[in-house]
Amino acid sequence: MKLFKLDNINVDDRYCRIDILTYALMDLLEGNPVLPQLEPDEVLEFKMDERRGGLELGDYVTTLTAVLPLRRACAEAIAGQFALGEHELIPIKLINAKGRVHSDDHVLLNPFGRVDCLNTELSDMNGDPDYPLVRVMGKWCLRAKDVPADRDLFRVVGVIGYIFSERLVEFVQAQGFTNFVFTPVTLC
Repeated sequence: MKLFKLDNINVDDRYCRIDILTYALMDLLEGNPVLPQLEPDEVLEFKMDERRGGLELGDYVTTLTAVLPLRRACAEAIAGQFALGEHELIPIKLINAKGRVHSDDHVLLNPFGRVDCLNTELSDMNGDPDYPLVRVMGKWCLRAKDVPADRDLFRVVGVIGYIFSERLVEFVQAQGFTNFVFTPVTLC
């Protein structure tokens, strides 16, 4: 089994980036449902980071937070064909520096929960006893025996970001979805 982490650092700068969302951020980081908190027609708004990113819309929109903003068609294709477990698609708008809507064709793909499969003994951890995370740019590995075999996309306790199965990565690449960069995950 091969796994990959979605890389949100080594991406193409011509694609737009979004800033941190403050509303419901902790729920999103924890993999909790957010749609029940929203009004029926409410849409989450993200301000674009035009200092570090361009204006071109990718299928994945780069962000340094642990959310997964995708073009709606991309998210629906993934959700329709792959094992994500319980999840939701949260409508979002991307707002440019002039305060105008740059895109309303994106959603947050929010797979619920986080998997406890990080080998903290062999990983470079931040030392925080209350909220232990892998250090930025630190080495880490997942316990192979605890990785869910029935999921193509999931979050891991202690790791910021998303883990993709090999078959999901192959699908994303075959479809030509843009702005996705993946790095291999070490299993131990």
